[in-house]
Amino acid sequence: MGNLFDDPSASGPEAELVPLHQEPGTGDSRTLRLASPGIDEVRLRALLRYQEAFLAHAEGRPGAAAPATLAEAHAKGLEASALGVKEVERGLALLRAFGGRRWTLQRVRTRYAELQGEDSPRAAERRARVEEELARLESLQELEQRYGPEQVALLLAHEPQILALHTRMGQVLQG
Repeated sequence: MGNLFDDPSASGPEAELVPLHQEPGTGDSRTLRLASPGIDEVRLRALLRYQEAFLAHAEGRPGAAAPATLAEAHAKGLEASALGVKEVERGLALLRAFGGRRWTLQRVRTRYAELQGEDSPRAAERRARVEEELARLESLQELEQRYGPEQVALLLAHEPQILALHTRMGQVLQG
């Protein structure tokens, strides 16, 4: 039996649904990649200027996470970047996805280094779990599927600055 779109007589709970693609997520990632405009070196630098201006206004202020402060910081960031709101939001989504994953990788690497000094069956078991997590986090395949390998390569070239800004933005936004 075909899927519901192929067979108009197929309806109700007994209707068989046929998956439209074999690997869930892969088609969605390609669609999302096509829908999101890529960033180049110039746009990336503009996004980093946005974050720096945002942080210059919000960091260290009492009530930095207050709506008025965040709105002012956002306006300062937009001015510094010379980008539109939509372009900034789309670019920041990419930076958050990349920065969050790489920040987590750093944390897990630190934890793994701490576990190396422990010598017990429990520590060995924990090291094995952390090694699996490291392998998952080190893979950039999901990001490459979602944003494209060129985008990920560009972000990797600026990773230290992106991670520093990601960490600082998180601290400000968490209050």
